[in-house]
Amino acid sequence: MSQPVQSSQSLTLVRLSVCLMLSLFISDTNLFAADPPAIKTVYPAGIQQGKTAEIKLNGKPGELPISVWSSCSQFEKMTISEKGDQLSITAKQDVPAGLHWLRFYNPQGSTPLIPFFVGTLPEISEEEPNNDITEAGKIESLPVTINGILSKAGEIDTYQVKLNKGETLVASVDAHHTLASPMDTILQILDEQRFVLTQNDDDHGNDSLLHFRAPQQGTYYVRIFCFPSAPNSTIRFAGGPDNIYRLTLSKSAFLAFQFETWQGKQKTFVRTGWNLAPSQDSQFQQSTDFLNAAGLHRLWSHRELQLPERIELSAGEQSSLKFPSTQFGLIQKESQTSIHSIEVKKNDLLRFRVLARAYGSMLDPVLFVSNADGKLQVQKDDIAKDNLDVDLTWKVPADGKYSVEVKDRYGHFGPRYFYLLHAEPEHPRFELMVEKENYVTSADKPLEIAVTVKRIAGYKGEITIRADSLPEGCVCESVNSAEKGDSAKKVTLKVDTKNAKPFNGPIQINGEGNDEKKRKQIATVTLKVKDRVSQSIWLTVPVPAAKK
Repeated sequence: MSQPVQSSQSLTLVRLSVCLMLSLFISDTNLFAADPPAIKTVYPAGIQQGKTAEIKLNGKPGELPISVWSSCSQFEKMTISEKGDQLSITAKQDVPAGLHWLRFYNPQGSTPLIPFFVGTLPEISEEEPNNDITEAGKIESLPVTINGILSKAGEIDTYQVKLNKGETLVASVDAHHTLASPMDTILQILDEQRFVLTQNDDDHGNDSLLHFRAPQQGTYYVRIFCFPSAPNSTIRFAGGPDNIYRLTLSKSAFLAFQFETWQGKQKTFVRTGWNLAPSQDSQFQQSTDFLNAAGLHRLWSHRELQLPERIELSAGEQSSLKFPSTQFGLIQKESQTSIHSIEVKKNDLLRFRVLARAYGSMLDPVLFVSNADGKLQVQKDDIAKDNLDVDLTWKVPADGKYSVEVKDRYGHFGPRYFYLLHAEPEHPRFELMVEKENYVTSADKPLEIAVTVKRIAGYKGEITIRADSLPEGCVCESVNSAEKGDSAKKVTLKVDTKNAKPFNGPIQINGEGNDEKKRKQIATVTLKVKDRVSQSIWLTVPVPAAKK
């Protein structure tokens, strides 16, 4: 026997009942989610010192209006358009050159930190179309930094420059290595007959650099395209809205280093010019008129470095190494070695770091420590599979004099085979790390912030970890990381914001050991730009949702 057919009137009543129940549930919860900003990149990704720029915000702005926070206090007139799609920003003339950070936020949340570069050179933006040499953008004067996007799959950007016979052109890309753009760039120089005269794939990380001497007077074409930085099955050139790059063109030498240090309360900047091409041209002698992003921005994260000494040693020559100190070394000639002598005592615990690839050097460093008789005590190579620099902790076996020697793993040499040797007494210590750089609280339950504890050089004892700079009404009890057990490696802070007022801003996660020196450490978070970390953790306590 067939079932009776339900009347249309009954169906209508069921639908109305369901709608009413849903309405009551939503009204009771009072939750109408507003979106935090989802801005991924900014374009152009940099600005010249002393200039104003209109910056496009790529991504969704979320609930309007939105605000912007910067890691640099010398940015002025940071104004966001009503639609949340553009930022007007002014960089004062004294803004430090290098990599800075922007963060966009609204009452519901924030973006991760977005890299933003400040340079010293004139800047322009690419003009489409420029896919072919017949459409190549004309570069009228050098040096210049070009801001561009490989916005779609298969795209190629091309620029033309005029060179006299014997002139040298340096072209350097900043994309994946500095801006976390998902691209592995290829850089080429072509002549007027479309012949590729020189090409470079990976120079500093996945980014490219070329130095080219013009064989004759004429027009030359600089061409850039890319593959994905994370390899996949794609065989065509890559592209997308996040494939942002900065291409710097110059006829003069690059400035590879800018050190920042503190002498008392006085901030001091030390600049060292560096020649990127083995040229005898007078214009390629050491110069300080140009900033090389391939090395410059990496030094800003190493603010503990002392003032460096520049060491250029011939084979067999030595320099005295003090603790702590940082020395600048160069392996420029065949069979040249850089030897640093030390006099230490038994059981001294020492740390040596050789920083080369981190700053755009071509050196693959290997560190050797030998005693006064020349007997090898310890040898150290790569930190990790993807980190070719050196980090060695060594316990001195006996009183005496030792030599610390730096070589290239393959015996290579040249003007770009430089390094920093940082030497310091090692001591038991700890580091703290968090998983995220921005957190949003909930009224329903406490916010949990996991903190990883890394104990170094045998650090023992209990560590007290707490959250500081919390907004009014936030409650967060400190937690202890014990010497042994699960908490020795990881703890969880619980932030209760039931009685907190709406808030957007940075907080700090701090740790203090119970050792005699009461060692203190600020937690860091790893950023999307390789090898960069931040101590600023962002917290959002949302504005209560409006009732229906």
